[in-house]
Amino acid sequence: MIRSDAERQEIIEHGNKLYHTEQYCELSQGQVYMVLVYTYYAIHLVEQYWDRLIFKHIRFYFSDTTFQVAKNLFFDVTTKDIVDEDNVNLSSEIRRSFMGLVARISYDEIINNKNDIVC
Repeated sequence: MIRSDAERQEIIEHGNKLYHTEQYCELSQGQVYMVLVYTYYAIHLVEQYWDRLIFKHIRFYFSDTTFQVAKNLFFDVTTKDIVDEDNVNLSSEIRRSFMGLVARISYDEIINNKNDIVC
């Protein structure tokens, strides 16, 4: 289960970007989300549960052709670069987001609230 609405929203936003990418057009939007949820857990649980988390666990959600596309999407997100038409590396964005390396507060918010910070 996704722990928070923010994490759920991240998966939806990333999924929407990937869904409109030509190389994954065979997948439905729900299938793209499924791959991202699997990827999210693979990144978070890799050390503790690597031997238990197998891509075949989500095989049920795909046909023979879409299963291969889904596997490609998983490997492209986790080990390669998916670059969109704006030259943004979506894979890197997704990995940073899923690993918690994306700031949840903007620089402007920090500057505007600097008087609220107690040291």
